[in-house]
Amino acid sequence: MPVLCITTNITKTAFSKEETVLALSKIAAKLSGKPESYVNVIINADAIMSFGGSTEPAAHVEFSSIGGFTNNSVVAKELTDAISKHINVSSDRFYIKLTDLSAKEMAFRGNTFG
Repeated sequence: MPVLCITTNITKTAFSKEETVLALSKIAAKLSGKPESYVNVIINADAIMSFGGSTEPAAHVEFSSIGGFTNNSVVAKELTDAISKHINVSSDRFYIKLTDLSAKEMAFRGNTFG
């Protein structure tokens, strides 16, 4: 049920798509405490965006999971490091929105989890 969605103005050709999405999937599983088989990672590249009044490489990151995260500070640090490494966006060029979803706010196969 963890969903990691990254929107960036980095071009799709600037990083290895499969390697990057699979590495981030493993990190999302670790940080959420959920099996990787539950993880969904989306990378929206080539976005038209600005950050801080500049169109230099930037991103917007949203990470949500039913039950939230054990330690948001640890999640923020590890996710920041991973995104900087794999997407190649400086840590001062994106925000991360962490969302604790209730089971009734997430559905799969036509049914909510709660």
